[in-house]
Amino acid sequence: MNILANQIGTASTTDEVLSLLAIMPKAEYYRLSSSAIAKSIGFIGNKLFMTEDYISCINDEEIVLALIESCREDIEKKKSLLAALSKGNTMNRFMAHLDGDNLKKFVFTIAEYTNEVMPPNLYEITQDRFNSLGVVYSHLFDWKETLGPDVIFESENAILSGKFIITTKTDWLAIFQDAQYLMDIKPFEYIGLMSDDAASNLPGFLKPGETIVMMPAFLFHWFFLS
Repeated sequence: MNILANQIGTASTTDEVLSLLAIMPKAEYYRLSSSAIAKSIGFIGNKLFMTEDYISCINDEEIVLALIESCREDIEKKKSLLAALSKGNTMNRFMAHLDGDNLKKFVFTIAEYTNEVMPPNLYEITQDRFNSLGVVYSHLFDWKETLGPDVIFESENAILSGKFIITTKTDWLAIFQDAQYLMDIKPFEYIGLMSDDAASNLPGFLKPGETIVMMPAFLFHWFFLS
């Protein structure tokens, strides 16, 4: 299997990489080097679709999940994986192509690796900024459900720019109201979510002892899809 791993490391096209990964048992992916994993993620991320079956009936989504799982015990491979996903709009493309349980597993695993390799900085989350409309905002979201008109948030995957666009509405008028632009944010920037039950649907590694949960923006975006 080292031969296959070496061939993947020197492959030069998306089809070549995927064909080799498809015939390589997933249990052997740990043999792949950090650079081979980064290259594979880059090639797959540039595909228009991730639904084709390759040899052994392994589809693109299963290959991606096996690749990221193979990094679990190796911090250097995690760093290479996250660096590859951070390039351009790669993470946004994966978020657009994957769906269902595969998307959830992908997002939760990458969030776990991100939390380990690039832990959050509370100052960056709470720092005040100005958007293009002159509105002051931070990366701290107050998610409340009260008897009054609450702010609700929406997130759009702006694939071309490699960012998520966050807009707001007021729940009492949401049906009649145009969304108001708040910010755009890169997938691996952190946000803070303030909510009494924010941790109820989160993976265990993010659950806090208080009411603020810090998470990468791509995980925050996933909540709007689930």
